[in-house]
Amino acid sequence: MPEHVKVTILCDNIVYKSNLLAEHGLSFLIETGKNNILFDTGQGLSIKQNIRTLNINLKLVDKVVLSHGHYDHTGGLEKVLNDNPSINIYAHPDIFQPKYKKLITGKMEYIGIPLSLLKDKSRFKLNRQPFQLTDHILLTGEIPRETSFEKIDEDFYVKTKDNRWVKDNLLDDQALVITTQSGLILILGCTHSGLINTLNYVIKITGREEFKFILGGTHLKDATEEKIQKTVTALGNFNIKKIVLSHCTGIPAFNKLQKSLGNKVSIGKVGESWQIAL
Repeated sequence: MPEHVKVTILCDNIVYKSNLLAEHGLSFLIETGKNNILFDTGQGLSIKQNIRTLNINLKLVDKVVLSHGHYDHTGGLEKVLNDNPSINIYAHPDIFQPKYKKLITGKMEYIGIPLSLLKDKSRFKLNRQPFQLTDHILLTGEIPRETSFEKIDEDFYVKTKDNRWVKDNLLDDQALVITTQSGLILILGCTHSGLINTLNYVIKITGREEFKFILGGTHLKDATEEKIQKTVTALGNFNIKKIVLSHCTGIPAFNKLQKSLGNKVSIGKVGESWQIAL
């Protein structure tokens, strides 16, 4: 019997099913039969309710992957560790930076990983380079920024040890790649590096060009019309079978992507799952 990978949305911004909760956050469960991997943990408002409703046992999760260090992807980690305290967490070392967002008022708001998690970093496995999690699953590590139109938002900052504010280039942004016989499965967090930069880098490090299934946020919610259009145009150069957009993509960007790619594109919803042959 062929092996399969199952991907389930545990936390996201949209929900249609009863007894499940939505939040501004993201978390996916990846099950291969040999490994159970939690990709991000949401901000912590909905993960416990949703795993109960979906009958998921966090004690069976053997790895956590963090796409980057923002609260809406790391905030639920404390609840995960309460159920599974010995679990290993895979991330980029910059997730520990003091991350802030500059509000319209000029105030700096902390948006980083829960401060309580900074007390014990021993369970974190940190990588900057591509890292092989399993035979089929790869973490990208840092993603090169090569396109001219995919810039990091100007309102993200890091607070230095001497209390200065410096722009956060979000080098901790990474994605997860699952290799199957019929193409790549690409799991995205917020894609702060840019969707096109990410796709190009995944092709470079895997040597494969067919994307069977792409799932996650693309951080186009507040993007300019020009950036969205250039992203849409560039996507036409890739071999993509199915893309499920979620979290920080935004409705205007979704509409343009769906108009361009048709029924290849859909919106992700909490509780949805897909099973794909490896």
